Amino acid sequence: MHSRDTASARYAVYFAPDEATPLAEFGEEVLSLSLLTDDHPIRLSVIEKAAYYGFHATLKAPMSLAPGISEDDLLSAVETLMKNKQPIEMTGLAPRTVRGFHALTLPSCPEVDELAQQTVTDLDAFRAPMSQAERARRQPEKLTQSQRFNLDTYGYPFVAQDFEFHMTLSCHMDPGRDSSSYGEWLTARFTDLVTDTPTLDRVAIFWQPDRDTPFTRIHDVLAGH
Repeated sequence: MHSRDTASARYAVYFAPDEATPLAEFGEEVLSLSLLTDDHPIRLSVIEKAAYYGFHATLKAPMSLAPGISEDDLLSAVETLMKNKQPIEMTGLAPRTVRGFHALTLPSCPEVDELAQQTVTDLDAFRAPMSQAERARRQPEKLTQSQRFNLDTYGYPFVAQDFEFHMTLSCHMDPGRDSSSYGEWLTARFTDLVTDTPTLDRVAIFWQPDRDTPFTRIHDVLAGH
C-alpha cells in the first residue's frame, strides 16, 4: 500500500530503460543540465523541457487518477498488462526528427504499437476526465481530426494511428533554425554509446505531485513478470 498524496498528482506510464544500460546512459548524457565534454553548442538551450520530463517514450500520457482509484490500483493494472508480454527488440532505434523535435524514433514495429495501444485502452478507466483547461493546453485547433478524437477519447492526441514511438531529445525547433548539426551530434553520440540493439523489456510508472515538480520514476514493471 502506498501513501502518496494523489489529490493534485499525475501519473504516467512510460518506457524508460534500465538505468544500467547504454541507452539510459545516452539519455542521461543528452538531457544533462551540465556542460559535457565535446558538447554541442546548442544542446543546453534545447533540452530543458525534455530534461524536466525525463528520458522516456510515452505509452500512457500524464493523467490524474479517477475518483476512487489509488496508486496501487494503477500498479496492479500495469502488472496485469505486462504479465504476458515479452521483451521487444527495438531494431533501428536512432536519432531522427519527429513533429519538429529531435528524438530517438523507431521504424514501424507492430509489437511496440500493440503494447502502446493496449496501454492506452487498458488504463483509460483509471484516468480522471480531462478538464477544459487541460484540453485547451493541447491546442486542439492545431490538431488533425483523428488527433482531436484521440484527445477527447483518451486525453492525449498521439495514440492509435497517430502514435509514433519516440524518446524526446530537444524542444520543438523553430522551422527557421538549422539544427541539423545537433542531429548529427546526437547520431554520433548514440552510435558510440549504444552498440547493441536496445530492448523494451519494461514499463515505468512516473509520479508528479503537482505541475510545478518534475516527474519521479516510482515503479518498474518487467515484461513477463
